[in-house]
Amino acid sequence: MKYKTRRRKPNRRQSLLKQLIFIFLIILGIFAYNRNFNNQVEKPSEAQLEEIREHKFIKEIAPLAQNHKKKVKF
Repeated sequence: MKYKTRRRKPNRRQSLLKQLIFIFLIILGIFAYNRNFNNQVEKPSEAQLEEIREHKFIKEIAPLAQNHKKKVKF
């Protein structure tokens, strides 16, 4: 004769705790991924920065030079 074994009811607290831990780990993983990804953004090199400075300088000086050329005719 086989005895019937009673199945234990799942403990709700343990189940909820496992779900919360799982969600916490997922959120932690997302933050770690984003932090790592954001650190990999390339910063402009010194040559690129110099080119940007030159471009800004030309943008500032060009209108002044054009006005001066109109006033002074050779």
